[in-house]
Amino acid sequence: MAEGRAGGLGRGGRVLLYLSLAVNLLVVGLVVGALVSGGEKLRDRRPPSAGEAGFGPVFAALEPEDRRASRAGRAALCSGSGASGGRAR
Repeated sequence: MAEGRAGGLGRGGRVLLYLSLAVNLLVVGLVVGALVSGGEKLRDRRPPSAGEAGFGPVFAALEPEDRRASRAGRAALCSGSGASGGRAR
């Protein structure tokens, strides 16, 4: 006989088994946590506003007439009356 145990995993096999279990539990925890706490946020598909996207300081640095032109251009794109004929993509 080789050693006292036949068919045992050994130390490396056990370490891999525990690592696999830890990764699986981590993935399950992330999925359950996302569904429980932020499920409604995952379903929100609207594009972020300028402030949410982090462009607030950029727009604050613009002159007032440039800000108005930027807002008018965005409104035209959203309403479908822009130069692309309503196709924003």
